[in-house]
Parts: sequence; structure tokens; C-alpha cells
Amino acid sequence: MNATKEMIYEDETGCIRIDEFDQFSVQIKDGEYTSGYMPVDVRKMTCCICGEGWELKPKAIMNQYECRSARSMVHKTCYERWLTFEQRMLFIKAVQLSKFRMLRDGVKPIKNQYGGAWNTDWFEFRFDQLDHITLTIGRRKRVYEILMKSTQPLDSKRFKRKFETENVTKRFEPDLVLLHAWDDQKLMEYVNILSLQFDDLEEKTSGFVAGSTKTVRLG
Repeated sequence: MNATKEMIYEDETGCIRIDEFDQFSVQIKDGEYTSGYMPVDVRKMTCCICGEGWELKPKAIMNQYECRSARSMVHKTCYERWLTFEQRMLFIKAVQLSKFRMLRDGVKPIKNQYGGAWNTDWFEFRFDQLDHITLTIGRRKRVYEILMKSTQPLDSKRFKRKFETENVTKRFEPDLVLLHAWDDQKLMEYVNILSLQFDDLEEKTSGFVAGSTKTVRLG
């Protein structure tokens, strides 16, 4: 460990310091172990999402992420909340553009089922006319996961035929369909294909028209 030139902050959780090479560094204690980091010096910066700065404590300073599209440092926790909101809107749009008719209270955030770099919520959908179906959508590291579960037997061969040309992770069982989608467009396409396999669904009378890319007022 490099020698300390200036101790900025120190407590039982760790310290923030400038080392002998004038590098901003943070050390965090975890029991008998101490981990060292060289994060960006955000002491005079402001998160462009929440408008707040960084508390001068080791773990608080490490709550940072370089948002390159905004050319700004942000709190990692703020960025995760923003991603969760953005993904929620995308998933709702995918459902609204399909033949599925979402219940008014039919979207529920659930715990991230994958983990990885971002701890964003996944979302579970329930539908009118399909009370035996739940649709869960969430973001993995590089793909979206779409998981449709049913308490009634599904025609798994029918679903398999519809996706036989798609070179993605996929699984078709009597009680579930699992798909990975590489991008937003494929996510919307797959959700729509799933919805079209339920022949007894009535046409929507309000909201979004399946397959349309625009909001259409009906009636």
C-alpha cells in the first residue's frame, strides 16, 4: 500500500486519502480485510440525476458511476433507479403494443432475478382474460429475459414453432416459455408473438393497437 500524503477522512469503516503519488484513493474495511480503490475524486461534483453531491465517507464516495452519454459522474444508486424507471416504461410499452390486455394494477416490480452489474427491478405482468398467465421481463447483462408461466397447460410445440428461427436462449415447457431478446426491438417482437398465440383473446378497445408503433385513440 502506498504511503499517505494527506488523510481526508477516516473512521471505523475505512478512509479517504491522497497517497504519496497524489492519487485520490479510498480504503474500505470489511472485518479483518481492507480493500483499496482509486475512484474518481467526486468531492466537488454533483450527480446530474438527483442534483446532490457525495457524502465524504468511504462507502458513499464509492457510490459512483461514469455516465458517458451524459458526460457526467452520477451516484450508482441514482443510475440504477433511473434504469429501473426506463426499463419499466419499455416493458409496459412492449405489453401495450401486443395483444395482451394488462390489468389496471397488473404490473408489479420484483427482485432482480439475475444480479450482475445493475441491481434493477424486474417486472411481473398479469392480464385480463388470462388469469392463469404471468409474464416476467427483466434485464440481464446483455439481454432481456422474458419468462411466461402458466397454471394451465400450454401448447409448447406451437410456441416452439413460432421461435424456431430465433438463435437465442429459449425453452418451451407445458407450464412456461423462456426467451432471451438481444435488443428493444426483439423484446417487443417476442412479447407480441407470445400474445398472438392465445386465440381466445378479444381485440383491444382502448389504449394501444397490437403491432402499431403509435398511440391510437379508439372509440
